[in-house]
Amino acid sequence: MRLIIPLLLTCVVFPQSTIATEAPPAPSTQPDLSTPLSAVVVFFQADSADDEKMARQVVVLDDATSRLLDATFSADRAHKDFVSAAVTRFGDPAKARLGVDANAFLIQMARDGKVMIHGDTADIGNDGNFPCRRIDGKWRYDLIRLHAHDPIDATISYEKQAAEYDKKFAKDIADGKYASLDDMTKAYGTNAPQPPPPPGP
Repeated sequence: MRLIIPLLLTCVVFPQSTIATEAPPAPSTQPDLSTPLSAVVVFFQADSADDEKMARQVVVLDDATSRLLDATFSADRAHKDFVSAAVTRFGDPAKARLGVDANAFLIQMARDGKVMIHGDTADIGNDGNFPCRRIDGKWRYDLIRLHAHDPIDATISYEKQAAEYDKKFAKDIADGKYASLDDMTKAYGTNAPQPPPPPGP
């Protein structure tokens, strides 16, 4: 995912320079859903590979979280295009600053977390950052439970705004609007859309 991780997916911001730079490998056509951890790993690998079809195979969704997943993947694609435009224009410095994959960080975070299984549900991590559910003997990443108390509509709106923002900057970069990477990143940060605040306690 981009700078914003889905709630995890959408409310935690990681400075790009601190995230592991190696993208995880793309998932196979037959996802490994044998454990809660394997389901979570396949999900984030699918996100890195822009494979929304695969991602949908390994998650638990309702209508709201399905719409959020659509918006998030669209925003991710727009952000990748923005990064590509920046790397084409500014070279390796832009790649070092922007061209990293937060999903690699999340996969490692999940692998480092404790897996707690309670019958047909499971939580990974001390704060239950990666909830899972077993359905028909297969584990899936439970986005319904992950987002149970989140402002889904506001988050979807944010993701759509972020996509349009990145599309604009990709075009501006390609048109030569910015003389340097520093100029571009300063301008990018000035009015970048902000995710909705996380729910209160």
